Amino acid sequence: MDLLLWEAPLVVCKLNLFSSSDIGIADPECRVGGLGSGGVTNASPSGWRDIFWMQAAFHMATFLGLVFFYHPPRRSDYGKLSFKDVIWACDPIGSLLFIIATTMLLLALDWAGGAYEWSDAHVAAPLGVGFAFLILFCGYGESDLQLYLVSLWQN
Repeated sequence: MDLLLWEAPLVVCKLNLFSSSDIGIADPECRVGGLGSGGVTNASPSGWRDIFWMQAAFHMATFLGLVFFYHPPRRSDYGKLSFKDVIWACDPIGSLLFIIATTMLLLALDWAGGAYEWSDAHVAAPLGVGFAFLILFCGYGESDLQLYLVSLWQN
């Protein structure tokens, strides 16, 4: 039932019945999947690999169900956009700053305390770069530079 709480507002009212009907399928799958994953991990130490393949099958079934059975009507508030306008609607500069920041931060946090000590340069450098790019990302989002670059590109 909790799946319905977040899924219902995302689906067009006309198609909500079809979307909500997957709860009858997904809920038992989750229960069986939880029990099955416990069973495969108890069977052998490498049972987590079997869990990966079980989850891959569930995700593939979900993907195929969405592709073949979910066709909402296409409505858009925007007219036909050129390729250049689509690229700038995705904010490539902000996206690039965010991707660099999160990649460096996750890399540093993954290495810290495990492969390297917190004081090692392998941790400190990506952590510093990640926080610097995170600050740049926040500053870029709040500045008028973003609007200036978009208007410059469109002209």
